[in-house]
Amino acid sequence: MSNQSEKYINVHQELIDRCREHDQEAQKDIYRLYYKAMYNTSLRLMKDTHLAEDIMQIAFLKAFKKIHTYNNTSSFGAWLKRIVINESISQLRKNKYEYYTEEEERLEQSVKPVTSKSEWKRASIRKVKESMNDLNDRYRTIISLVLLEGYDLQEVAEIMDVSYSNARVLFMRAKNSLQKLVLENE
Repeated sequence: MSNQSEKYINVHQELIDRCREHDQEAQKDIYRLYYKAMYNTSLRLMKDTHLAEDIMQIAFLKAFKKIHTYNNTSSFGAWLKRIVINESISQLRKNKYEYYTEEEERLEQSVKPVTSKSEWKRASIRKVKESMNDLNDRYRTIISLVLLEGYDLQEVAEIMDVSYSNARVLFMRAKNSLQKLVLENE
């Protein structure tokens, strides 16, 4: 490990230790270090800037309140991101995060997945992002968690409180819906 890396880790750990002692200056420093990344994580899930800001604030408050549970087995950023994601999903559930009705299920099954890789590759990143905003909350959530946040399907199943096979099917449907939306928006 380089001297620079060790210095960063030591300073970072010192901030976390000070936060455990309710040091408000250390909390401000941690907030400044992680604010933008946590806001972007919430915004990808929520699609609403004000709601993403509120969720991010709530998540930081929860993190500082529960910082004594952080045990250094993962990075602090990953631990904090998990809180932001859980808070975002909780908010989605409160608002309108519902499971499919039978009618929606039949409609979804009638949609044929896009299979042409050349069609999919033509889509620009901008169009993919725009199309993600048109996905329903469940699809946008799972796409964000897997493709943008890097969680595997087992982790996503735990986060979304569904079975692994449910998460796998949901991800495949979300990906197909996203592909269809991207091609429609061209």
